[in-house]
Amino acid sequence: MNAFVDMKKSEYALVAYSNVTAKSKERKALEKAVKKWLKHPGNKIQPVQSKQSESMAHGNQRAYKRMGCRCEVCVTWAISSGFVKTKPKSEIKRGPDERQLRIQAQKQGLDRFAQVFKEDWQLLAFEIGYAITAFQLERVYLGKSEIDQYFTWKYVKKVADQLVAEKLKANGGV
Repeated sequence: MNAFVDMKKSEYALVAYSNVTAKSKERKALEKAVKKWLKHPGNKIQPVQSKQSESMAHGNQRAYKRMGCRCEVCVTWAISSGFVKTKPKSEIKRGPDERQLRIQAQKQGLDRFAQVFKEDWQLLAFEIGYAITAFQLERVYLGKSEIDQYFTWKYVKKVADQLVAEKLKANGGV
């Protein structure tokens, strides 16, 4: 049974406090003993060196299986011993997926509008009837977001291209 069940809070606090003071006394005694030991010539504290940091032998079962080493020596050993049949495949670098390509295309679709109107997303949002807010348009241009609905994107692109064409026509350049 628990010895602390019948104790009051104050008695429990005294026990806990006495444990803390006992540990601090032991700590002080240990510090004194270490200082005394360090005073003797030849005694010094050195950091612990793990056995892992030492160079391990490559090209054996322990290195390949347990340590997971995949250096050329270990892979050659694994193939020659019949543990594996082929060399491990290098990591395949994949290109952008479908969503990333869509984000890039939408960003490029808004590039011309951003250059002509100096990134006036409020104007474009107004012209498309706030189907998408200026904040969302800016995030699309920065490549942080996308317009999910295809028809909405087509409408935004169409309006942006019309605005750019009108502005360039008004300025005398096409």
